[in-house]
Amino acid sequence: MIPLIKREIVDNHHWVSMKEFMEIIAVGQTAPGAVAVNTATFVGYKMARYRGAVAAVLGVSLPSFLVILAIATFLLRFFNTPIFTAFFKGAAGAVVALLAQVSFIFSKEIFVEKLSIILTGVALVALLWLKLHPLLVILICSGLGFWLGNKNRISSEGSLIEEGERRGKEKK
Repeated sequence: MIPLIKREIVDNHHWVSMKEFMEIIAVGQTAPGAVAVNTATFVGYKMARYRGAVAAVLGVSLPSFLVILAIATFLLRFFNTPIFTAFFKGAAGAVVALLAQVSFIFSKEIFVEKLSIILTGVALVALLWLKLHPLLVILICSGLGFWLGNKNRISSEGSLIEEGERRGKEKK
C-alpha cells in the first residue's frame, strides 16, 4: 500500500512532499492501526480537515474490506487448493519486493545525513540481533535523533534555540 499511496499523493497529485510523506509514514508506524489508514487519515486531514480524514479512511479501508468479504463469502471453499496455494506463494514474493521498493525509496531520501545512517544501523542491530520490540527501537532512535540532532540547539534552560538566535550567539 505504501508505494501506491506515495505514487498518488506525492508523485501524481503533489499533495505532500517526499519529506512530509516520510514523516507521515513515521508517525503512522507509531500510531495504532494500519499504516495505510493512518497515512490516509493524516493526508486527508491536511487536505480537507475532518471530512478529508473520514473520506480518506473510507477510501483506503472500504475496498480492502469488500475484497476480503468477497473472498470469505465465495472463495473460502477453494482456499486449500493447489491453485490458491501457488497464488499466495507468488503474492508473498510480490509483497517482499514491494517492501524492498519502499525501503529503497526511503533510503535515498533518508541517507543524506550521517545521523540518519547511524540511527538506521542502531535500529537494525536492535531489531535483528538484540531482538528489541519495534516500539522500543522507535522510541530509542527518536530520542537519540532528537538529542543528537538538536545537541547544539538546546539552551541551558532546556528549550530549543531557533536558527537565527544561535547565529546571533555564535557571533558574540
